[in-house]
Amino acid sequence: PVDERPYSELEAADLVPSHRDQIVQAIGRDGLDAILLSSEANAVLWTDDLAMCALAKNDFNIRRVWTQPVLRHWLNQGHCELREVERANAKLVGWYYSGVIFDSRTIVASAELSHWDESEWPWCVMLDELVLLPDGIRLDLCANAVARVWRIMRLVEIRRQFLFAVLSRIGNVRLLQRFAELCELHLSENSNLKAELAEAVSHWWKSYPGILIP
Repeated sequence: PVDERPYSELEAADLVPSHRDQIVQAIGRDGLDAILLSSEANAVLWTDDLAMCALAKNDFNIRRVWTQPVLRHWLNQGHCELREVERANAKLVGWYYSGVIFDSRTIVASAELSHWDESEWPWCVMLDELVLLPDGIRLDLCANAVARVWRIMRLVEIRRQFLFAVLSRIGNVRLLQRFAELCELHLSENSNLKAELAEAVSHWWKSYPGILIP
């Protein structure tokens, strides 16, 4: 069925029909309505859609904002907690949003949302995204995340489950050695946790020696 809702007065006056149809084909009727409403109200357009961003800026000179800055603003204003923001960021990664900025807290939040099961969403997506990062960044983020989990999680099985999921994405033996060193560095204040982690890494390596490239 044809959508017969009237367009805004601004669209009726200023948009060439052929141009309007091209926009609708690219971002849909609701996308165009959102742009027109933002333009009429001189408001910032909140969207994570790259096509809408380009059209809003180039064709309508509209400022736009995406979800992560909005979440950060809410956090700074005291409208939400950091844990809520990190869980939201983990979901953005799970939905394959482009350009999501995340850190070790987001990685942990992703695992928490999946009940620590690496086959569940969004943890499974986060693990795949980690593999795509440069080695140095991946190692640093993962070591920070592992240290964070080992500090806050009392259940040994959960700590190991998280660690083993990360270890399977490290890449090769050389990187495994560097990763273990970084983890120990992050846990240097707790000799017991550091020793337990070293034992767990050794156990994993002996149990799955073929996973990593020599």
